[in-house]
Amino acid sequence: MKNILDKNSYFGRFRKVVLAEFGETEGEKIWAQAGELCTKYLSENKDAVKDARTVAYPMASIYTALQEKISAEAALQLMMEYAPSAGEAAKQKMAKITAFPGLPKLIWLNREAIMKSAGDEKKGYRSKIVEVSKESVTMHVYSCPIHETLKQLGMPEVAPVMCAIDKISTTGIRGVCYHRTMSVAEGDAYCDYYITRE
Repeated sequence: MKNILDKNSYFGRFRKVVLAEFGETEGEKIWAQAGELCTKYLSENKDAVKDARTVAYPMASIYTALQEKISAEAALQLMMEYAPSAGEAAKQKMAKITAFPGLPKLIWLNREAIMKSAGDEKKGYRSKIVEVSKESVTMHVYSCPIHETLKQLGMPEVAPVMCAIDKISTTGIRGVCYHRTMSVAEGDAYCDYYITRE
């Protein structure tokens, strides 16, 4: 049976971490359990927004499966240790996608619309563009579907794993410099996305 997590763009590579940590036999069991749980979450939440389906439910599944062998604290630590490499892989993809001639300029010209789209309510976000200038754009995100979904599942402490991935991956967008110093998932009032020209 295929494991839905194997093709996940952020967490598919976490299988190697699990096998390295627990050995092939036990690791494959944990990974299979995580995949089954993720499939269950997805089948029960077919109307969930994309970021809940592709990020929150996979993270919750992995976190839960790991706790069959280790404590919640150890599971979270293992996932947080993985975040930088996942962020770097996503950053490289982002850099490749935005490397086409003229695209960085186009991204900058449409920065406000792109930010609005990224924080759209239809995608499960509650956000506001708070500043736009010739040199920058700032958006505050007050609610994120990844964090909200994980809160509903009783495991909000896992959300910062994706925050850590995101903080690295978005620096791969060519033509802009990305900054974030605050995060709702880490206890702040909002996530402060601040983008300037490269």
